[in-house]
Amino acid sequence: MRHPISTFTRFVYLNAYAFLLLLVGIGIALFPGYRIGWWVVAIQAVGVIVCLRVSWQIFASWEDKKRKYDLLMQRNANQWRPDTFTEFMHAPCGRLLTILVLKDMGCPERYKELKRMGKPLIVQMRENCKPQKTVVYLNDANGANGANGANGANGANGANGANGANGANGANGENGVNERK
Repeated sequence: MRHPISTFTRFVYLNAYAFLLLLVGIGIALFPGYRIGWWVVAIQAVGVIVCLRVSWQIFASWEDKKRKYDLLMQRNANQWRPDTFTEFMHAPCGRLLTILVLKDMGCPERYKELKRMGKPLIVQMRENCKPQKTVVYLNDANGANGANGANGANGANGANGANGANGANGANGENGVNERK
């Protein structure tokens, strides 16, 4: 049996952004940048590769789109559940899938309700793009600042620490094995 979403027109509709990126990539490639300089050709090559790569990824997600179409149709078969559409309202391809599912359910006017429930792009970016704190610990050759370093000069548990609290061979260590007092 043929899948209800597996028609040529629906394939074109759900992959509209992939076709757009494909055309943009071809347009970038056809621009005669070699007349300006080699650096323009290098920029063109990067632009073409990015456009074609993203276009290919969108085309490759066709099976996933079919699966998500079925999932949305099943979840909304008995009653209207707007919460099931929220994750699809974040990306352009997901919005196209939402429009198609609502049309097949016979209620395309509900898309306006879903659109009102969605957050603006700026708010989404603030919520999803959170700064991260990165801590980098640097140890010098002798491990002079290592808290638990093997050769830490002031290390708390340094094996050969000069003033290590529990250093194995600590020079002034409190519980060192070979203490010198």
